[in-house]
Amino acid sequence: MTKDIRIYKDEINALLEKDAPDTDWEKLSFEMLAKIEFYQHERLVHLIVSMTVAVLAVMTVCVTFVVETPPLTLAALIGLFIVLVAPYMVYYFMLENAVQDIYKYYDKVRRKIGGKG
Repeated sequence: MTKDIRIYKDEINALLEKDAPDTDWEKLSFEMLAKIEFYQHERLVHLIVSMTVAVLAVMTVCVTFVVETPPLTLAALIGLFIVLVAPYMVYYFMLENAVQDIYKYYDKVRRKIGGKG
């Protein structure tokens, strides 16, 4: 997904820099809205997964304080959750920043439409 977003951002940036007179900015803005919706859905799914794993990690840590002699499996679970949370959060923030960049590109495209009218 990161590669797809990067390629899409590069394509939009190239179109904006080229500023060809035959570019259908209106059509591009509708296509961008569809992509934004898709990326927002992806971002929401990863936020839910990230937060679920983070909550499970916190709950596991809390259980270790409640249980008198925590078994080794709880330590392994904590380690697993931490190993999972870190990449999920990095990926989520990458998605968040990429969608924010696409919002800026969308605003530039809308300004081009407004400038023509």
